[in-house]
Amino acid sequence: MDSDEKRDFPRMSISCGVEYTLKETGEIFQGSAINLSSSGILFSTRHALQENELVTVKVPSDKPVSVLRAIVKVLRVSPGPESGELNIAGEIVEKLE
Repeated sequence: MDSDEKRDFPRMSISCGVEYTLKETGEIFQGSAINLSSSGILFSTRHALQENELVTVKVPSDKPVSVLRAIVKVLRVSPGPESGELNIAGEIVEKLE
């Protein structure tokens, strides 16, 4: 069994845009979703975030409602595959309507 299979909540690979808002300033940024589970999200962006920072993440859909809108706590920031890109791993702390 690999490490992904040992998780409490399986991850689903997704490839779509995300919009996130900084809780402290209200600034809005764009990124790209990489994977999603019921407890977390991994996305890439060019804007540096800090561990433990709170952001409101919106994963859009082509439907009238978004797939996900949640408050996310940044757990880890690591270099992405492209120059200047960062991968942001976050824990979903509250799902919003």
